[in-house]
Amino acid sequence: VGAVDQSLKLAHFSQRNDQVEIVAPGVFVISTGTSNKFLRLSGTSMATPHVSSVAAQIWSRFPHCTNTQIRNVLLQTARKLASNDDCDDNFGYGLVQAREAYDFLLENGCNS
Repeated sequence: VGAVDQSLKLAHFSQRNDQVEIVAPGVFVISTGTSNKFLRLSGTSMATPHVSSVAAQIWSRFPHCTNTQIRNVLLQTARKLASNDDCDDNFGYGLVQAREAYDFLLENGCNS
């Protein structure tokens, strides 16, 4: 999982290789801190839980899908950020899109 900023630019600290499949917000993400305070944190450690929570939400609505099917739908419905339609070393397949993944599964089912 890679990280992008508010302008959808790749974060300077994000991975850049063929292992990046998808990106999510990872710069100045509001998170909880100690003493009932909120913090703005940056890192792929902010982007990764964003993607995993989208996967969990989608899977909870479509429990009959396999983990591989959920993953494939997230990749298929990601918002393309690269100049090509292929998986890119910077952005993978693009920015994770919860609503698009849900709508896709609702319309097409798990086997699409």
